[in-house]
Amino acid sequence: GKALVLAGHERLVVSVAWSPNGHRIVTTSRDGTARVWNVDGPGAPLILEGHLSAVVAAAWSPDGQRIVTASRDKTARVWNGDGSGVPQVLRGHEAAVQSVAWSPDGQSIAFGGADTNLRVVKASDGAQLIEQGAHADWILDAVFSTDGKYVVSGSRDQTLKLTEAGSGRFIDNITNISPGVP
Repeated sequence: GKALVLAGHERLVVSVAWSPNGHRIVTTSRDGTARVWNVDGPGAPLILEGHLSAVVAAAWSPDGQRIVTASRDKTARVWNGDGSGVPQVLRGHEAAVQSVAWSPDGQSIAFGGADTNLRVVKASDGAQLIEQGAHADWILDAVFSTDGKYVVSGSRDQTLKLTEAGSGRFIDNITNISPGVP
């Protein structure tokens, strides 16, 4: 078959994520933008502009209506998936934001960064639910469990840590947890 080539970023592409319905892709780049591509047909991408530095990660909300992006400018931003309106800016990190993830119910967003902190905020208004200095080095990724009860974070400090999403209570290092028993 013929390959679909999505070209337009002005610097290297850092991350790619499919929309929940599989019809769109969001890409992030060191050019400071995220771009939303329609994979069903031709057309220019929707360009999400506003970050002041490289955009390193993006995630779709479970309903596919919103996108959250992470940037080296120390912010995460929540965009409408159709590009309408003004993005919500999530602040609080003291260094680059490296990862973003939606909770399965779409109500919360987790983000981690180079300042070693894990944060969870309400998706509706950005109100902080959790702030935890979970690691001794950069958090490179953070994701919710499929039931939304926990956030696991992975770091350059070579550890994975489990945090209770509702309370922010640090559970343990993953290596100390028996399989299937949080």
